[in-house]
Amino acid sequence: MNKNSRISTLPSPPDPPVACPSCGQTDVTVEVRPLPFRYGEGETAVELEAAVPLHLCGSCRIQFLDRIGEERQHAAVCAHLGLLAPDQIRILRMKYKMTRANFARATGIGEASLARWERGELLQSVAYDRYLRLLESPHNFECVRAMVDGKSRRDLSATRGSELSSAPQEHRKRFRFVSEDSYTPAQRSYSPVRRTA
Repeated sequence: MNKNSRISTLPSPPDPPVACPSCGQTDVTVEVRPLPFRYGEGETAVELEAAVPLHLCGSCRIQFLDRIGEERQHAAVCAHLGLLAPDQIRILRMKYKMTRANFARATGIGEASLARWERGELLQSVAYDRYLRLLESPHNFECVRAMVDGKSRRDLSATRGSELSSAPQEHRKRFRFVSEDSYTPAQRSYSPVRRTA
């Protein structure tokens, strides 16, 4: 038996007992079960459900959720709203092997906002959610990085053209990418006229 196999067979230390937030006692049992909860206010409020670890204090009999339970409720809200859940956003960033700072710099998303979305502290807007979904495509991600890196529109047009040549025939018929090289002299010299009062 080598040294590495001995290390991997050591038992992991037990989790510390959970203390009740009300009375501080550790006589707490945990049961995973579907828990209905209300999301929203007034007439737009809806009843949602999430399978959460529900903690019950044996001393004062209160029930409470831990961080995992709150994350699962947040994920249920995201699913209801059609938004990416925090772990999906984290997985997207990790797909490109980037830190939050690097991902924020490459995409123009604020690093603080990205951190809040990944921690489930804040829901991203529908516009940002759609942007994140577009970034799941490596081609789209590279186009965004190219814009940030300052590549010219001509470089991006060349990228689009190479993608077009590999696109299915029906897409080539519907979409035509125009590069600056194909502009007429009149199109190149066009500038809008401002009217003065």
